[in-house]
Amino acid sequence: MSLTSLSDRAVEFLDSKGVDIEKRPTTKISEETYKILSDEFETDANKKVKSQAVSEAKLKEKEDLRLQREKELEAKQKADEAREAAKAEVVKATKTLTGPKQVGKIDLEGNKKPAKVEPKKPEPKQKPKQRLRPHQKHQRKR
Repeated sequence: MSLTSLSDRAVEFLDSKGVDIEKRPTTKISEETYKILSDEFETDANKKVKSQAVSEAKLKEKEDLRLQREKELEAKQKADEAREAAKAEVVKATKTLTGPKQVGKIDLEGNKKPAKVEPKKPEPKQKPKQRLRPHQKHQRKR
């Protein structure tokens, strides 16, 4: 607030101090009135300047934190992209294959002799012994 333009607040303050002035921006004030106003409102002006300095410091701090966070996110994104690129990278063969390599030979047509297969003789099946119950044992003996 400049002291040349009187606001409602300044006029009310001067009125409370017993100084009577007109409520116009072009009103001339005496040295004594100027000193009263400067004593009262200088602290407000200082507070305003200090407040602006504090808010600017906080704003700068927030901006620094934002920039630091952006750098961290950018570094993380680059690391993620590098990992994705490493995964996506295709390993290419250095040699080309020309075909199967012959290691040995198997003779499929050679000495074919019919193998003699001895027929198995069926073994005579033995009849299982029939178990007799105790009351049947007596009947057979007769």
